[in-house]
Amino acid sequence: MLRLIEGSIAAIERQLVLVAPVQASSFDGFTNVTNDTAENRRLIDEMQRLRGSIYLDEGNLTHDELTADGRHHTPEDDKSWHLLMTDEHGHVRSCALYLLHENATSIQDLRVRHCPLVQSAESRRQVTHAIESEISRARRAGQSTQDRAT
Repeated sequence: MLRLIEGSIAAIERQLVLVAPVQASSFDGFTNVTNDTAENRRLIDEMQRLRGSIYLDEGNLTHDELTADGRHHTPEDDKSWHLLMTDEHGHVRSCALYLLHENATSIQDLRVRHCPLVQSAESRRQVTHAIESEISRARRAGQSTQDRAT
């Protein structure tokens, strides 16, 4: 049983990939770092194609909102950390984005401003208040505001 657990942990370690934003210059605290621009670009392109196919399947966007090769590219992609789960062949199967914002961030600086709940007249006030409350809480705690998406 212990070997099975150890094997599973080893497989997860091989399948979890953290891709740093292009401008990241320090990797202190990381022990297994590979600086491979071409591989990072491949992973991000594949992640964007996966995201594009999911958004398309769910009806959240149309084909003309994707790149010619089916990617859903956002300006935040180049500034974000991406935690990717790959399969045994190195293909991206899931992803999470982490984008750090400065403490002076407002809701207008966040991707959530495009969310249908923020756009809807019925829910805008309530959702905006909840987001602004979280930003205020983070400021009081001395934390930066974060954008997270999966």
